[in-house]
Amino acid sequence: MDPTDLYANEFDGDTSTLLDEATHQVTYHREQLMYWRRLVRKLESTIPKTPVEELLETAEAAWSA
Repeated sequence: MDPTDLYANEFDGDTSTLLDEATHQVTYHREQLMYWRRLVRKLESTIPKTPVEELLETAEAAWSA
């Protein structure tokens, strides 16, 4: 079964099989979403900060101290 196709032609009408496959699909897509979110965070952390962003961080740290 294709990881993106929940209703493949292999469905034999057994609801427990469909439930197991749906659970598997939800888990698969959740893991993929978490992977891409982690990748976005890593990539965003490599983008240099602008002077305004650095100033805002300094001001927030001073305000909360």
